[in-house]
Amino acid sequence: MSVSPPIIFIHKGPCHYLPGNISHVRARFGPRRILTLSDRPYADSEWVPLKTLGSPFTAHYQHLSTVDQKFELFCFNRWFMLAQALHQHNLTQFIHLDSDCMLFDDAFPCDKLGVVGDPTSPYYAFTKSGHSLFSNRVSLEKFCQFMETTYTHPETLTRLKHLRATQMGPCGGVTDMTLFGLFSAQYPDEVRHQEDLRDGICSDDNFNAPGGFQMDGPIKKIVVESGHPYGFLEKTGEKIRFRTLHFQGSAKPLMSRFSWGDPPALPVRGPLHFLRKLWRFGH
Repeated sequence: MSVSPPIIFIHKGPCHYLPGNISHVRARFGPRRILTLSDRPYADSEWVPLKTLGSPFTAHYQHLSTVDQKFELFCFNRWFMLAQALHQHNLTQFIHLDSDCMLFDDAFPCDKLGVVGDPTSPYYAFTKSGHSLFSNRVSLEKFCQFMETTYTHPETLTRLKHLRATQMGPCGGVTDMTLFGLFSAQYPDEVRHQEDLRDGICSDDNFNAPGGFQMDGPIKKIVVESGHPYGFLEKTGEKIRFRTLHFQGSAKPLMSRFSWGDPPALPVRGPLHFLRKLWRFGH
């Protein structure tokens, strides 16, 4: 009998919304193995202390981003830490979720590097995200090797700096998302794209951005049916089920409205106009 891949969160620092997300995963997927790679334990998940994990990438990193250097370095290092944790716990396939990414459907292959992007973004060719990453240890280790090679070889590092200077500056410079994008372009056969619409379902890149879907004010227009979120394509109005919802930035307070766990999900019918009101109240 096949075993469902574990769901893994990586977080550093206090996080008030991660416990609710863990509760949601537990309620939605039952006795599923959940791990948190963090600097503190979280209830109902296996704790893997960050201090027990390391990353060789720190010695090679050069800061080419506009965000805080320590934060950006951790975004890179987490993938090396995850690879190490997979080895320590003898895990092969896995589903990684950012703390603000909620999972509603896990039926997606883990045989490659399953990333997410916004196909409507002008930076789509260079930017993919691992906020929901369906993958396996071998694919992740290939990606980690790619990152290390990119930063240690003068030729590839020069190309990365040129990319930052000519194209990536307006979107925050070079991040781990840039490396996911470059890996996807160089090794397309090693990657799956969760944003691709298949059988009426896809993954959400950013709850605050259209990405080809209709908006309801500052957030995506969403309906919930039987606990599953649906959006509407901007061009055709077709209803599409979301595998994940990514509550980036200011959308985090809305996570509890979709949770299967504690606090319980509210009964929702029709477009979520109350979410728009909640967003405005918080700003």
